[in-house]
This record gives sequence, structure tokens and C-alpha cells, in this order.
Amino acid sequence: SNRFLALFLTCLSPSAFAEQATSVPDCNFSLAWHIPGFADSERLDLLETLITEAEQKSPGAKDQHRYFGADKSKVGHTVTYLHSVADDEVLLDLWAAAAASDEGAKWNIMSSVDSKEERLRLRCFEAIDYVSSGDGQEANIGWHSDGHTLLTTAIMLSDPATDFEGGSFEIRRPAATTPPNDCGSRLAPDGSGRGEASAVLLRGDALTWRGWDEHRVAPVLKGRRRVVVLEWWADAEAGQDAPNQRPNDSLQGWQLARRIDPRAASLPRAQAEHYRAAGNLQQAIESYKTAMTLDPGDSLCLNNLAHVYGEQGSFEEALATYRASVKMDPKENAPRLGLSNMLRDMGRFQEAVGYAKAAVKLEPGSAEAMTALGVAWVMGGEDLKKAKSVLTKSLKLNPGQNSALMGLAGIYKQTGKNDKALETYQRALTVDPRDASVYNNLGGLYMNMKMMDKAKSSFERAVALNPRQGSIRLNLGIVLANMGLVDEAGTNFEAAIKLGPPTPLAHKNLARVRIQQKKYKLAHKNLKAALKLDPRDKEASGMLEHVEDEL
Repeated sequence: SNRFLALFLTCLSPSAFAEQATSVPDCNFSLAWHIPGFADSERLDLLETLITEAEQKSPGAKDQHRYFGADKSKVGHTVTYLHSVADDEVLLDLWAAAAASDEGAKWNIMSSVDSKEERLRLRCFEAIDYVSSGDGQEANIGWHSDGHTLLTTAIMLSDPATDFEGGSFEIRRPAATTPPNDCGSRLAPDGSGRGEASAVLLRGDALTWRGWDEHRVAPVLKGRRRVVVLEWWADAEAGQDAPNQRPNDSLQGWQLARRIDPRAASLPRAQAEHYRAAGNLQQAIESYKTAMTLDPGDSLCLNNLAHVYGEQGSFEEALATYRASVKMDPKENAPRLGLSNMLRDMGRFQEAVGYAKAAVKLEPGSAEAMTALGVAWVMGGEDLKKAKSVLTKSLKLNPGQNSALMGLAGIYKQTGKNDKALETYQRALTVDPRDASVYNNLGGLYMNMKMMDKAKSSFERAVALNPRQGSIRLNLGIVLANMGLVDEAGTNFEAAIKLGPPTPLAHKNLARVRIQQKKYKLAHKNLKAALKLDPRDKEASGMLEHVEDEL
């Protein structure tokens, strides 16, 4: 029942790794290919020189940070881009590691690409530094892939014997997508559902893998681990005049990678994320479903599918999918947080608090889980003292959390400290000036302060930034109704109901508009819908009696 195929090596000491790395079973499926001592002293000197030249030539090439995993406050790495200082001769020399690996592992990627060029094109060339956090944290840089990069090669520049401790390389692939052969039998015996192994590279060693296979680097416990990484693909070459960034994936690139490796679950999953970012939600859903057929045990893929259902407005399907993800992997917190946030937005605060508490219990040090709990308490209008304590603790762990800042502002708003709330919302806008939820909450504060014009402007700004969030349209409708703009209010209430999440408040407010317009049949329909969502809503019951009298 193990989900993931292990790296072709078991956990070995550095010396044993170097001696035995090439003793791979002769099969058609190796996850990574190791070349001991690929970079001799001349190559190593050249690579160190390139790093120095890149840092001197272009300050923008240095000190860019990337993070992986659920809690991005903990770990990451620093990147220096090298393509601006690498000529064709250097790249062709370093391509040799990828070419030898492609042939040795029998991936046949180069032969699958319709190209007459000597090598694949360079996507990016980086020096990557991993350092100890210095605070005892041992969180891995999370599992991730390189998108539709065809081949990725890492060359170790540091010496694990003297320069650093920890920092092993790990790679995995769902066992269900692995052809049955000698390689496919090497699964982890721990019953965890993941066949994973560590690879320790010595200075000068090269390791190559297919970019779409998931991998990570374990925490560096001491010192600095430096590698250079080259990603090769079939899209445009990153020449010396290319900007200091990693180019985005393309639809054409995904299609090529999926033709080469149709059994790789990570490819349709990543393609789904591409569709989702572009707003093509139905295509994202279909791609996530394809990924699930290839890897039925991927709880995070199921979690992402649930999130897209929510964005699409299919809330009950989203809740069911989140719950299935929790059941699939009880140790994974992401679906619990998704459930808490969605139930909170639907006004089901007690359920939201329950899932958030479970998330905090599972990961007591998670800033994200603490924030979910604090915000659910705030929006439910109870336990404000506890909410303030947990949100303050969360912000100490990760000061850049807008959700936590908005939770604190909500506490100030509910306790009448409007100036303090306004200051906190302004602080959140300095963190992310394009966060629609901040403008939405700021509009609510202005409404409390009877500053309707400012409230209207804030809600309109929020709608412009996130036109698909129903709660924003609901709030805009409320302020428009208070300003006497009944028809505009009705339009926004209708949009709120269409976008969701389903809430009695939207139906009741639209019913009020219909009553003012003397459209009693439509008001009756909305009040029935409100009572279906909450049969105990006394206000809706009273309004319904009045409407029935009019009818």
C-alpha cells in the first residue's frame, strides 16, 4: 500500500553512496541518476568563478529567496542566477551530466524532443544556498517539482564532511504509476505510504532527475550547503540577456512533458494549478481528477481540487472533497484549514472552530493553524480574549500574515477601538496592497463608523481585485442599500447569491430590496431560500409572514 517509489538508493553514508551509486538495477525506470565526481577541480573552480562574476555583474542576480511547504515562515533557500555569465561552451560542457543521465536512466527524453540541437535549451542556471535556520527548526523544504522542466541537474559545490550537516536530497514518485520491475520493488518498509530515501552528494557529484518528479532538500542543521542547478527544457533559451528570474511554465511545455511521461501524476496536477491561476476552473478540475486517477492516494491533490470547487461556487462538493482529503491522510493539515476557512465564510462558525482546533492540535507551532482558529473565533463573535492571544502568537511566528492582522483588526472593531482597527488594516495593506479581503474588511469598518462613501469605495476596490468573491458583493450591496441605492444593491445581492458561499443574509437582503420594489413573489422566493439554509432564522420567518400577507 506504499504510495511512493523510493530513490534508487537506500540511506547510505557519503562514502558508501559514492561507491555504490552507479549500482542501479538495469531497468527502464530510475528516479534519479548519480554521477560521482562529475565536476573535477577545474569544473568546480569554473563554477565558483561564475557565481562571483554573476554577483558582481548584476546585483539583481543575487539573494532572491524561494520557499516551499505549507508554512513558508520556516525554511527556504537563496538563489543567485548564473545564465548571464555562462556562455555556450560552458553550458554544453555541463549538459554532459544531463545527457549521460538521460541515457543511463533510459528516460529517452532527448530522443523524444523534436530537435536537431546538441542539447536541450536552458531554462535557468542557479547557484542555491541552503543554510541552517539557527533556531533548531527541522522543517523540510517542502515537496515540490520543477514544473515541466525535462531534466534538472544539481552539482554539489560544498563538502558535506566539512561545510554542512544535514541537507540530504530526497525524491519520490507514486508507486501506482511505476511499471513493475526491479526498481519498482524498492519501497519504504515503514508503512507510511511513502517510499522515500536520502541521497548525500559529495563535492563534485552530479545528480539528475526529471523535473516533474517531486523532490525536496532536508534541513541543513549546520553550515552552508551550496549547489548549482541547471534546468533543461524545450521552451525558449535563457540567454545571457535574460532577466534574473525563472521563466514560467507554458501549456505547450506541459503537453510535451505529458507525452513523454503520461504516467506522471505530478504533471496534470501542476497543469491544473496553471489552469487555476488563469481562471480556467473547469479545466483545472478535470486536470486534478486526471492526477487523482494516476495517484489515488494524493491527499493534497484532493485538497486542491476542493479549493477549486469552492472557487467555482460548488460549496457542498468542496466540503465533501475536503473531508475526503482529511480521511485519506489524517496527518495532513491543509484540508482541515480549508474546511475551517470555508465553513467560517459560510457562517458555520462552531464547525470552523472545531476544524481549526484540530489543526492546531496536529501542528501546535503552525502560524497558519493558529490564525485560522483566531479568525474563526473573531468572526463568530466569541472568545475574543483567546482569539487575540492566539493571533498575537501567530504574528510573532510570521509577521506577514494578513489574515492574522485582519483578525486582530476585527477584535478592535468589535470592542469599539475603531482607530486601532483602522491602523491594523492599513498595516495589512502595506503587506499586500492588492489583498481584496483587506479592502472588504476595511469597508465593514467604515460602515460601522457611518462613513458610507469610504465604505462604498473600499468594497468597490475589493470587487475590482476579486470579482468572484460573493461575500464582497454582499457587503457592497448592504452599503448601497443603506445609501438608498436600492436597484444597485439588488444587483450586488443577486451576484452574492450566484457566487456564494450560500448564506441566509444574502437572500434576506435581496428580499428587502424586492419588498421595497413591491416584487413580493420574488421576495417570497428569497425568504424561503433563507429559511432553507437556516430554519431557525426568526427574522426571515417574520419577513415571510409580512410578504405572505401582502400576497
